[in-house]
Amino acid sequence: MNVGIVVFALVLIYFAVNIISYSTKNHISGYEVQAGQILEADDFTGLVLRSERIFNSSDSGSVNYYSKEGDKVAMDDRICSIDQSGEISKKITAAGKDISKLSDDDLNRIRATISNYSEDYSDDRFYQTYSFKNDINAMIREDLYTNALKEYKEETEYAESNHTFSFVTSKEAGILSLYTDGYENLTADDFKKENYDPSSYKKTDLKEQTEIKKGAPLYKVIDSEVWNILCPLTEEAAERYKEREVVSVSFLKDSESSYANCEVKEYGGEPFLLLSLNNSMVRYVS
Repeated sequence: MNVGIVVFALVLIYFAVNIISYSTKNHISGYEVQAGQILEADDFTGLVLRSERIFNSSDSGSVNYYSKEGDKVAMDDRICSIDQSGEISKKITAAGKDISKLSDDDLNRIRATISNYSEDYSDDRFYQTYSFKNDINAMIREDLYTNALKEYKEETEYAESNHTFSFVTSKEAGILSLYTDGYENLTADDFKKENYDPSSYKKTDLKEQTEIKKGAPLYKVIDSEVWNILCPLTEEAAERYKEREVVSVSFLKDSESSYANCEVKEYGGEPFLLLSLNNSMVRYVS
């Protein structure tokens, strides 16, 4: 054997090994992918139904609230005060406009809230600014009113002993809500298609009232994290959702998402999507 034959044999073996290797392994191929929407999404305006109870005032007079909407309240937690003469209430209200009375702890808490909002802010969620404004105003008022109670402690105690001033405490544990809309007793079983009418929906903001009559709504307590959302469907959408049991729901208020059990139900011959959730309720209490 000469050198040429050896070289030729080595080259032949090299090609044979490569051919066998190429024919037995998985090959990578290139494909052009078109951009598009992978997930199917629908936008809905829904009616929220939850377990909530209205508590009415047992007295008439001027009212000041010391807890804000969305607060978790325990039994006998202070909600507000009612002043029959109105004199102490005027002083408390005036103190609620004097931000110089805020303590260092109050200011640090407010500063932290503003800082967190600034870090998470984006132009796409500008609508959150209004909720943020209301939250900050409620937080400041709560702090100032609470500080004013300490300043006028002797006057409030004297008025309490004369039964002209009283503190209202929560009769039930849960999440505090300070508005009414007439849907408090409505459930998914009692719902009728006429109940869904966004154009005529009205809510009464209880925390904006300065005077209250005996027997008028004073506050609400939501006692369960289980809540429902009812959304009207087209016939086409109803067919798509009939086979689904769980969907992902993204809320426009804060772009947060949660999973909900879903069911297509008919009310008055029209299809509605019933979403059932057992978390996140406190974020959307308003």
